[in-house]
Amino acid sequence: GRLYFWNLIGSAAGGGAMTGLMWLFSPSALPGLAAAMGITAALFVLPEGLRTTAVSSKGAAGTEELPSSGGEAVGDAGGGPSSHAPPRSTTVWRWVLPAAALLSGLAVALAVVRPPVPVLSEYKGLSRALHLPDARITAERSSPYGLMQVFSSPALRYAPGLSLAWQEEVPAGKAVFNNGDWFGAVVPRQGGGAFLDSTTGALPYALESRHRVLILDAGSCSLVSQALDRGAERVTAVEPHPVILSLLGGELAGETGDLLRRPAVTVRNLSSRTFLAQDKSQYDLILLPTLDAFGGTAGLYAVREDYLLTREALRQLWRKLTPGGAISVTSWMDYPLRHPLKIVATLGEALEEEGVTDLRDHLAAVRGWATITILAKKTSINAADVENIRRFCRELRFDPALLPGLRAEERMRFNALQDERLFRYLEELLSPSRARFIADYAFNIEPATDDRPYFSQF
Repeated sequence: GRLYFWNLIGSAAGGGAMTGLMWLFSPSALPGLAAAMGITAALFVLPEGLRTTAVSSKGAAGTEELPSSGGEAVGDAGGGPSSHAPPRSTTVWRWVLPAAALLSGLAVALAVVRPPVPVLSEYKGLSRALHLPDARITAERSSPYGLMQVFSSPALRYAPGLSLAWQEEVPAGKAVFNNGDWFGAVVPRQGGGAFLDSTTGALPYALESRHRVLILDAGSCSLVSQALDRGAERVTAVEPHPVILSLLGGELAGETGDLLRRPAVTVRNLSSRTFLAQDKSQYDLILLPTLDAFGGTAGLYAVREDYLLTREALRQLWRKLTPGGAISVTSWMDYPLRHPLKIVATLGEALEEEGVTDLRDHLAAVRGWATITILAKKTSINAADVENIRRFCRELRFDPALLPGLRAEERMRFNALQDERLFRYLEELLSPSRARFIADYAFNIEPATDDRPYFSQF
């Protein structure tokens, strides 16, 4: 029992030490550090190993003198006296083992000081971004959460689903990648985020003012800047990744106008579900992270848990809204249709479980050429809300996809689709036959749950 106990303690200590080293060293240096631990352990037992080898060699080489028939002792085969000098093999091992340990230590030291350069997969977003003109990595941080890199290029423009009515220049900015995958854009604070008001994501601000805004999985906090520009008095940003918060408060603070230190902004370094379980406040607007990515995502997303997009999580969000509050989520348009349908199906089930009887009175959606924003309002969407949404669409060349009293000719006025299946599918998801439609659909759009939190598993 005692041996088993210390074996587990040693394993746990090694795992904890390696986790701590991830904050200090780059991922390419970690294999060398792991090897250094093994060599260090070997050095502790090396003296004992040499003594054991020497004793074993002496025991094997020593010849016990046996009496002959004539009473004389019989020595070695040559008849000479017995030799008590150490065998040649013992002397060799005394030099070989320390030399091997020294060479191994030098190799490990070289691997730590000058680690090999990792090869970035061609399927990573950063790999493609590095082909832009004058592309470079301006900052890099390693942690147990991954390798976070700040990318810069004068050709980089971030404007997801920008309105076709936008006539001004989109400012160049920086982007953040984590383990080579897109994490978020760094939007310049001084006038740089004005274009966000010309995206479908500005839909909730078109209805009414939002004084208390909650942004979950805030990422690079571009939506924080938009909320402040739209008059929010209190913005709470929840982000579980500590490195991005450190970068936004350090190297990127100048570009973002030291956004996270503004009096109206509260930052919580927690997972979103943990925050929801602890927080007791009510909010006028709750913003979820953008679903999917431009051009689609890798299949590995199918096995990634996302506890923020489950039916139970959306029910928690619904209960945290003020009477006129709303939940808003933006998704990239994908073909075949998956992400927009799944989030509408999840919202539909969550709201019905919260006592909403007519989903069409509480849901609205606005579509552009590349994104769709879905909004769920705590109270019914009234005539003034409908008019505000229609005005928002007219001014920015968007099309309503879900709206009380929506007419067929309004659906593709500015952004045509190859067919009208999207609208037919959305109607099915809000009808009593939703369960049958989900079961018959070609992809898995059944709402994710806390027991099966795989939103991107289609």
